[in-house]
Amino acid sequence: MIVEKNHEHYMAQVLELATSRIGFVSPNPYVGCMFVIQDKVISIGVHKGSGSPHAEIEAFKKLPLCYDPSKIVIYVNLEPCCHFNKRTPPCAQFLIKQGFRNVVIGSLDPNPNVSGKGVKLLKESGVSVTHGVLQKECEEVNKIFFKNMRSKVPYFHGKIATSCDGKIALSSGQSKWITSSQSRERVHELRLMYDAILVGKGTFIQDSPKLNTRKDNLIIKNNKKIIIGNYSEVSKLIPLDERDNYFVISKLNERDNNQTNKQIVIDNLKVIFFLDSISEVFPTLYDLGIKSVLVEGGGKVFSSFLSDEIFDEVSIFKAPSFIGKGRSFSDSISLNDLSDHIRIKNPSYEILGEDIHLRGFL
Repeated sequence: MIVEKNHEHYMAQVLELATSRIGFVSPNPYVGCMFVIQDKVISIGVHKGSGSPHAEIEAFKKLPLCYDPSKIVIYVNLEPCCHFNKRTPPCAQFLIKQGFRNVVIGSLDPNPNVSGKGVKLLKESGVSVTHGVLQKECEEVNKIFFKNMRSKVPYFHGKIATSCDGKIALSSGQSKWITSSQSRERVHELRLMYDAILVGKGTFIQDSPKLNTRKDNLIIKNNKKIIIGNYSEVSKLIPLDERDNYFVISKLNERDNNQTNKQIVIDNLKVIFFLDSISEVFPTLYDLGIKSVLVEGGGKVFSSFLSDEIFDEVSIFKAPSFIGKGRSFSDSISLNDLSDHIRIKNPSYEILGEDIHLRGFL
């Protein structure tokens, strides 16, 4: 394998390619590919979305005919697929057939139909394979896809905006705006990453949020919208022409416990029921095509998801202000001992105007 610069150098560029399609490839992973020969990048490719050619195929289509495939080093952040049960042909077999002999991979594919099998097939066909290059970074880029493949439920990211003293609104419910315009811009960047945005009925009724992704007041993604609450209380606020984009999650009443159908459609609005725990509906959401959810509140929803260990990740936007008496996002969490605290793992901190954005995993 002829390459002078280290593998990490090119894999970092591949990840930049992959993330250029943030928000637009679900339910597929973010994948970039780069063809390199003697420290010269000769072709690049990126997976553009479901049903589109994979990154390796995109890069091959742009490859000048003058190059010998056996001399090219292929860099790709996710293991080339090798199974046929999908709309696009398998990449591992394609690369072998085209005569490529050097492949560098970031992370193995968590899909059980692929995991390790693509690498095995390449090696058995005489291809030199290096894998695990920037593996942590590659898995981070596809954290949603990895959870989807392993658990068959959506990835949940909780977002909350607070004052310094942990208040998300005045006692009256007024909450616009606690944090800065820079924080709100970052929230829309977060929204872009997720299939759906979830709020409780209180937030939905009080704020009438649009629950879409905007940039410069233009809608760039019309996310799916999930409301937790009784259908009769929220349905009248949902526009008739947008109902197919909404999901209402409701708790079954005692009188409805004998209902066998836990998912119904009322006036083109999907209503999903749970009996004891909201987590009962997560496989249904997944099957309905919702692979990732940004949970935006309010406080009761955020704290219940936090205490029930539903969140995979959280973002807390904190403003340099004090509100005093008001609504908190964690009052419903009760600990018997300080050692039982809920701690954010691998936290990162970002200054947005005068605000602080704390982000990490749970």
